[in-house]
Amino acid sequence: MNTSFPNLAYAHDQLLKFLDTTPPSQPTALFALGNKLWMLHDFTTDHQALKEVIRKFKGQGSQLVTASPDDEKGYKHKSTFTHAGG
Repeated sequence: MNTSFPNLAYAHDQLLKFLDTTPPSQPTALFALGNKLWMLHDFTTDHQALKEVIRKFKGQGSQLVTASPDDEKGYKHKSTFTHAGG
């Protein structure tokens, strides 16, 4: 969230390196945070499938977060979790 393109590219590369060093038996899931929380892939030990999702994911812009919600202004907690597949 609120991340510049060079930092996103760096994070992308670091995530691929992480998957190369993670034991193959370690279940891993992928999430992305933009205007919503996206599940890119559920827990799996198939690191090739995770890498493919990373390569295909183009991201989503998000608005700058400059302040915390103010309960007195009627903020109500609402889940923004969305599965990327549908």
